[in-house]
This record gives sequence, C-alpha cells and structure tokens, in this order.
Amino acid sequence: MMEMKLKHLVKLWPVIFFTVLKAQGAVMEQYDFNNVNQAIPDGNASGVSYTGTVPGSSAITEIGSVQVTLNISSDGNGSLYAYLEHDGRIAVLLNRIGRTATDLVGSDGQGLVITLNDSVAYTDVHQATGSPLTGTFQPDARLVDPSQVLDTSPRSAFLSAFQTQSGTGDWTLFVANLESGSTSTLNSWSLQMVAVPEPAISSLCVALGLLGLAAGKRILHRHNA
Repeated sequence: MMEMKLKHLVKLWPVIFFTVLKAQGAVMEQYDFNNVNQAIPDGNASGVSYTGTVPGSSAITEIGSVQVTLNISSDGNGSLYAYLEHDGRIAVLLNRIGRTATDLVGSDGQGLVITLNDSVAYTDVHQATGSPLTGTFQPDARLVDPSQVLDTSPRSAFLSAFQTQSGTGDWTLFVANLESGSTSTLNSWSLQMVAVPEPAISSLCVALGLLGLAAGKRILHRHNA
C-alpha cells in the first residue's frame, strides 16, 4: 500500500510542480482609454493619434506580452490603417482589412470591436470578416505601404516588438482612414500588458520542483530496497 502511494506521489510531482509555477502568476496591468471619440479624417493619411501614458508606478518593468483592444466606428473597415508605438518600436494592428490582389478596396464591414493578440490561434485580422467585426485575432503585422498591402504581404511588425521593454511611458495609437467617401471614429481602446515573471521566483519554483522530485525518488528507492 505504501509503495503504491509513493509511486503515485512521484508520478504526481510534475503536476504539483507545474501547478506551483502557475500559481505564482504573472503581473498583468490593463489601461483603458475610454470616451476617446476622435473623428478619423476621411481619405487622409495624416490620421489621428491618441497617446496614453502608463505611470512610472507600473509594475511592468519588463514586458512579456501585449494585447490591444480597439473600438472603431467605420463605414468601411478596408480603409483603416493603425499601429501602436512605444519607445521607438511599432506594431501594425490594422492594414486595410481584406485587401487582396483581386479586391483592392478591402473589407466593406462596418465598424469593429476587436482584441489583438499575437498568441491566439485564430486567423490574422487582415483575413477576418464580419460587420461589425468582433472577436480576438492576431494583429495584421504587415509593415507595408497601405496602398500596396495585400493578404500575401509579409508579416513582421507583431506586438512582440515590445517584449523586454519597460511598460512605463507613452503608448501612441495611430489610426488613419485612407479611402474617401467614408466616415470613421476612434471610440476607445485599451492596452493590456503581462510582465516577464521574476527570475528569482521562477528559479525558486524550479529548484523546489527538482528537489521534491529527487526526494520522492529517494524515498521510493529506499522503500523498494
């Protein structure tokens, strides 16, 4: 009976170990910029910019991941171009949704309330459909002239561009409506950041896990002997 319990404990230890790692959690902060209500100039590449400031008291000293939520009213989502900038790095969030070699106008969807995250398993937002467009998608990430961008354009400007940076300081969202004859408004947006776990905590959990596993095996070995 004792042998079965010991073997069961040894088998369970990886589960216990990873549960401990998960339990430590990661620091997450969210900043909501509500009631922005900025009109986006029609057919004008100058667009609009909205800067939100993360205070120096932020606990995000090293960014692990970033997620952005956009709420934009629009007569044509295929006209929209948007990027996020922080400390000289940018991530392209939208670049003419739906624009392809056979459809240079792009999506005729009206408005969007979406979350953009590099890690989601869904399609990237450039290929998303819906009116209004809702859901969670990967950012467009096509660092290409909006007048030339296609669904086949390379993707390189992901939100991962902000990894290892400090979260504090200015975050600037730029949005432009590049086709004439439509109206659009940046209603609100939000920024969510998750910090890289503290090395000391992670190392402690790893050490405890290895020690516990070794101890369990020694106990089981002595019992079998």
